[in-house]
Amino acid sequence: MTDPATRILDISRGAMKGDLRTEIIEGLQADPAQLPSLLLWDDEGLRLFNRLVQSESYYLGGKEGEILRKHVAAITAQVPSGAVIIELGCGQRRRAVSYLALDVSAQELSASVDALEQEFEGAAFVDIRGLHGTYDDCVHWISQGASLGKDVIFLWMGNSMTNGGFDSAQAVLRDAAVACKRNGLGVQFLVSCDACQDPVRLMDAYDVAVPHHRDFILHGLENANRVLGRPVFQPADWTAHAQYDAKHSMVDVSYMPIRELVFHVEDGRPPVSLQPGAKVRAITSGKWSPQQMDAVARGAHLQVEQTWMDDEQIYGRWEDILGGLDDTR
Repeated sequence: MTDPATRILDISRGAMKGDLRTEIIEGLQADPAQLPSLLLWDDEGLRLFNRLVQSESYYLGGKEGEILRKHVAAITAQVPSGAVIIELGCGQRRRAVSYLALDVSAQELSASVDALEQEFEGAAFVDIRGLHGTYDDCVHWISQGASLGKDVIFLWMGNSMTNGGFDSAQAVLRDAAVACKRNGLGVQFLVSCDACQDPVRLMDAYDVAVPHHRDFILHGLENANRVLGRPVFQPADWTAHAQYDAKHSMVDVSYMPIRELVFHVEDGRPPVSLQPGAKVRAITSGKWSPQQMDAVARGAHLQVEQTWMDDEQIYGRWEDILGGLDDTR
């Protein structure tokens, strides 16, 4: 049983809200305009997202479950006894391991740890704890000498590794690998990635006209108001827009004003002016082919060792990525 005093470790460095405020202000002045995707992932945002993923058209969760059911023995065989699993998001695994779930939402993290403790009640082979913070907080925590045994496996499910694009995914993989190796730890990544590039299927899955999806996206504006400390964004002035960008292999989801808007975000800065139909990026979701996933791994000085896919070959692949190349700097 996990010691309640260390059940959830707060590894955040306390700058999240300030960082978000800066990203909001600077993002609205950028070209193209954007708001940080982290605005979507507070407690309420996660509740709305969990409702969204239950929809039949949102194939990602079903395909990921199919891969796990079909290949669970092969996947778990990659996990050495005594390893520490750090999931970037929350989920489940079953071996003689320490399991650390990372999330920016304290409420969602606590609920996930509760559920896992109940499922594994009485099991002596798994120690379950939570880490409250961001990906960067986790990398910093490891780099500062966190006690994690000798092997660390990062579990990155749900296609979330693609949300920041190729460069961001490479940076997280590379920085995590470097932090572990500098701490004398073996490192491995088990990640999932959506490979679907069918525009019709993608637009059905990301149809922001569906209330569940639209509510999830527009909640980001409400969260932005909380971060800014005043109601800059009026929900009635906005809708959501999604499109598939085949050139960059991603679905691009944006906030879109339905009328001309002029508003001040911060004193001393010029007002933000947006025309009807202008797009302010909310989040992207990469749709990466196996070749693109290989390139991401190589860009992080890693290599793909094993691939598992669903029967239709449209989702994901579990990628067994090992820190196998010589230069991780």
